[in-house]
Amino acid sequence: MASRYSSVYNSGNPHEANSNYWRTASFSSTYTKSSLPRERCPYKALQCLTSFYNAKIITVEPVIFLFMFAYYFYKVVFELYVFNRLGQETIQEHNEYNITTFNHCLTTQDINNFTWTNSSSTPPGNTVETRLAHLTLIVGVTARLPSAVTTLIFGPISDRFGRKPTLIISLVGMLLNSIVAIVIVLYTENIYFFILGAGLRGMCGGIAGIFTACYSYIADVSSKKWLIVRLGLLEAMTFAAGTLSLVTAGVWTQLNNCSFGPLVWVTLGCMVVAIPYTLFLLPESQDKEDIKEEKRPKPQAGPKALLRGLQIFFGRGYPRCKLWLLLLVMIVTILNTTGTMAIITLFLLHDPIEWTPIHIGGYLATSEMMHGLALVVVLPFLVCMGIKDSLIAIIGLILSIGANVSLGFADKTWQIYTIGAILSVDALILPGVKAMMTKTVQPVDHGALFSFVSAAQVLASVLGFAVFVPVYTTSLAIDWYHASGLSFLIMAALYGCMLPIMMVVWCLQRREESAPPPSPQSPPHMITSPSITSPPRLTGEHEKLFTHVQSELGQDILERRSLFGSFGASTELERSCQSSRSGSFRSYY
Repeated sequence: MASRYSSVYNSGNPHEANSNYWRTASFSSTYTKSSLPRERCPYKALQCLTSFYNAKIITVEPVIFLFMFAYYFYKVVFELYVFNRLGQETIQEHNEYNITTFNHCLTTQDINNFTWTNSSSTPPGNTVETRLAHLTLIVGVTARLPSAVTTLIFGPISDRFGRKPTLIISLVGMLLNSIVAIVIVLYTENIYFFILGAGLRGMCGGIAGIFTACYSYIADVSSKKWLIVRLGLLEAMTFAAGTLSLVTAGVWTQLNNCSFGPLVWVTLGCMVVAIPYTLFLLPESQDKEDIKEEKRPKPQAGPKALLRGLQIFFGRGYPRCKLWLLLLVMIVTILNTTGTMAIITLFLLHDPIEWTPIHIGGYLATSEMMHGLALVVVLPFLVCMGIKDSLIAIIGLILSIGANVSLGFADKTWQIYTIGAILSVDALILPGVKAMMTKTVQPVDHGALFSFVSAAQVLASVLGFAVFVPVYTTSLAIDWYHASGLSFLIMAALYGCMLPIMMVVWCLQRREESAPPPSPQSPPHMITSPSITSPPRLTGEHEKLFTHVQSELGQDILERRSLFGSFGASTELERSCQSSRSGSFRSYY
């Protein structure tokens, strides 16, 4: 090392010597691809698999797919099972039929044909639908409200102990829910035991917990350029799982004549696959060595860690105005998308559309597929075109406004499908908003951030059902040809209110990018008299860090960057090394 310093400081100009010193401290002048030692592993296939595993290119995508497939499949089976179970019990009460004599799927008309008499004021089939709606609401609230609370705890904990424990806890909750459902179906237990399964799933994190862990994991291992794409792919896994599970559950139930015994094992099987994958095949995203060596701040411990997500939005240290604006856009987007899911079936059944249930099922599956294609095809294309995250969200808002207005006045089949294809671009809003949130906070707070965001997302989804279902039923009383589409016009107005907010965020982002970088300052030992003739010495912690980065970390980072580019993992240490290759080691000091 002394010979290197002496060769650098042969110049008589001390300022030139200082500049040369920092220039030679970069990786670009110290290591090249040809100077790296050869890989010791003689098997190239194993070497490629090992590098692929370490690069974290395919990570939590299979986990979120299996979880959401199990969730949607369970939802369909739960609703159909409860409806048929209540229908059979109602028929048995009015006629002395045995419950097991019905080996086909019941409809509301079947229940009325067996039970309804002129003396009864309300058709029994409608009563069954009302009881199913009430139980569905209770199960949904029981699962979502605890998950909104527990995710505020699991998020900050995952910042300290890793993302895998949170993932496993959420998967175990779904596993317990599946076991409860199996017991209810196979042993014909009380249907209100479904509330117990929903409570267990919610206390283990539920959907909010799994999304918190997955979003935080992706934020840990992705570079800034490709973060929005990987978040979009994560959302695409949700839509793909929803499409496949809705079609599979409906067709399988119909072919099986509503015999639910084999169907309830599907969710359990998904969790049996997902849990071992998470335990043994999924690498941890957190670099614990960095935390131990204090190369980034440690997450808070103790009671403060439980509310770290709230501190990010209410405390100091981050641009709270920008975070709150982005959170508001996210809440309105969830509100509208959930409201659309809640009323779209009723809207398509009502005049002037009046579709059949089979036609509606095909449209819903097509809509889910179009949302997935928007995230897999359109989103990466926009990123490759160099469009910023804020502009991608703005594009999604503008197209969503036009699509909702058109849907409110649609009355033909071709219009519904065309508008549905355009409306699928609302899937671009959430990845753009979440990517901007992630880039606003430090990596050490990703788990806390997404815990608060997921909790808000769950509450917004509950609010979407509570708001738009009454709005839709009330609008039907209006004497207007397009009264059933009034809810979509309200959604378009809400999106329109969010458009100026995203324009403000876009202006803030442009101002941050155009701001001049802070003037570089020399380390204390470099501020010396112009008459200096001897090179500065790195002592103590500085020299130890200099040697550690060059000898131990530079090789692995350069190899992985050259093999997989910037699409793979991007930890805080890699970003620091990338900065050092373009300049100096001053970021470490």
